[in-house]
Amino acid sequence: MLVTPSQLDDFVAKADAAGGPGHPDTETYWRDFKYEPGVKLDPRLEPDSVAYRATMMQVYEEIANRKFEPRITEFTEVDVERLIPLESPYSYASSSHRVLHYLRLSTACHLGAVNGGRALDMGCGWGLSSEFLAQIGYDVTAVDINPRFVDLVNGRAKRLGLSIQAWQSVFEEFAGEPASFDVALFYECLHHAVQPRVVLELISSLLKPGGVLLLAGEPIQDIWWPHWGLRLDALSVYCIRKFGWFESGWSAAYLCRAVADAGMVPVLHTQLDSTIGPVLVAHKTQSLDIRLLRAMANSTDWWVEGAMLVSNRAGSRSRLRLHGSPPGRITLKLNYYGIEPLDITIRAHGVVRRHQLVTGTNVLSMTPGQARQYQWDIVFGCDSWCPQDVLSNGDTRLLGFHLERLDLF
Repeated sequence: MLVTPSQLDDFVAKADAAGGPGHPDTETYWRDFKYEPGVKLDPRLEPDSVAYRATMMQVYEEIANRKFEPRITEFTEVDVERLIPLESPYSYASSSHRVLHYLRLSTACHLGAVNGGRALDMGCGWGLSSEFLAQIGYDVTAVDINPRFVDLVNGRAKRLGLSIQAWQSVFEEFAGEPASFDVALFYECLHHAVQPRVVLELISSLLKPGGVLLLAGEPIQDIWWPHWGLRLDALSVYCIRKFGWFESGWSAAYLCRAVADAGMVPVLHTQLDSTIGPVLVAHKTQSLDIRLLRAMANSTDWWVEGAMLVSNRAGSRSRLRLHGSPPGRITLKLNYYGIEPLDITIRAHGVVRRHQLVTGTNVLSMTPGQARQYQWDIVFGCDSWCPQDVLSNGDTRLLGFHLERLDLF
């Protein structure tokens, strides 16, 4: 079913007549949906240019049939007084539907290794995510553009005795205290931001050093656009036309680069259950410890030993893959436990350094090659040695060096 701009009202009407989103008859009606925008995007435009954004807003106005006014189009009326006394703000949904939300939220928190403190829940909506964070020990600041949601979240928090304070604001204008949050969460909401880079830079400024950004339930894909843009599936087009919501999405490359450019180190988890979807965890840190190094390491290239990665598990080369543009400088803390000096080669985005490790701790610095890419590799090469041959300790593994920390500057 090919739908053009002139057919959008009829498309929405037929979807509603079939039962609306989620109804089996509607899903059948949408099965072969394809939308063809009348506005054409010049593929040569830089994705962060004024011209690219202006063209994408033209696509929005074509689909929505209105100007973008988030305080109006993102408003949803809710019965606050009815929802405050209920066991869940999502009481309208089935138990299995609510379980899925908890599964996604708990997965993101687990991957981020979050452990209490102050949490910022951006785009909190009905407040399920805020209540989840408060129930696992956070002092939660919740933010939403919809004043009804703010009233609902505050009302439920008071009744339940949860440490939640909700505020009304658009993403870009939230006036939080700099470096005051341990965790910032976007759950199913960052894709409503017209300027995600501005929002991510704000979040970076609000996180404490070492703070964590969690993105879950977000549309990370490059199905319709190579960088970012409005999603053109049936449900997204329906919501844009009927409600005026801004339903965007980003490629993994674009989103990771935007997060890295905002001063955070992103790790994108994609090998999860399909019902959970991708989860992005980003740390506001320049020092990558074992938690982050393990996420960036090819599991067949490294041994994991305590708080360090050990090279040469699969041969002479061990690789780390990092997201974001290469930094100006990297510093590596390498420990070597052999006796004879060990020759190593480090290739960081095209730049090669050769060094000889001595027994004990070795700290090396180098400048990676520069390129505007969203992922780059550090590849280590060295000979191996066997602890049993040198130390007679029964360890017959073939090892290289122990990587303890990687600092980015």
